[in-house]
Amino acid sequence: MKIRIKNKQYEFDPKYDNLRPKKSGWKRQNTDSFKFEIIGDTEVFIKRFNREYSSIPGIKFLEAILNLKIDGLPTIYDLQSNLEDNREVFYLFQQSLKGNTLEELIAQNTYNFEPYTFSKQLYYALEAITTKGFWFPDFVPKNIFVTNDKQIYLIDLDSVVSIDVLPLSDNHFLSTIGKQYIGAVGTYWYRNIQK
Repeated sequence: MKIRIKNKQYEFDPKYDNLRPKKSGWKRQNTDSFKFEIIGDTEVFIKRFNREYSSIPGIKFLEAILNLKIDGLPTIYDLQSNLEDNREVFYLFQQSLKGNTLEELIAQNTYNFEPYTFSKQLYYALEAITTKGFWFPDFVPKNIFVTNDKQIYLIDLDSVVSIDVLPLSDNHFLSTIGKQYIGAVGTYWYRNIQK
């Protein structure tokens, strides 16, 4: 399949084996698979969706931010479909980040928390999502990425949902996130991380 990374076109062969995905470097995450690969001179995170285009909640958001540099969000280089075993599958090509998830840093007890910087960076990332007409329902430590140079990113952007889909009213955090990101980030951190 033809893909574009940083405005250059490349031929990409996923070499995906349904029976043995690990054989060609793919790892499983739930029903989807992912791997890192150098394309041209760029290391790229590649996610393979093992489901229909219409069942990926954040696909419209990913299309809306294609090739945009947005603080706190990895750059989405390309989205492509490919016919494999007589069915269409979809691929996401995005900026590869170096570091760890917040979940990993908390488990290792190695994160030097700076509340102002952390909250500010998360706020801008969440605000960028809302500005495009979406919200981020999967706001958990495994989807907050801290780079080696201490920049905060939201990952798993294919899980964002249209702002038209209201948050769950029985969950205080989710019910506040649509309009009050600063309060939601602070509340979440205070209640769930600082224990």
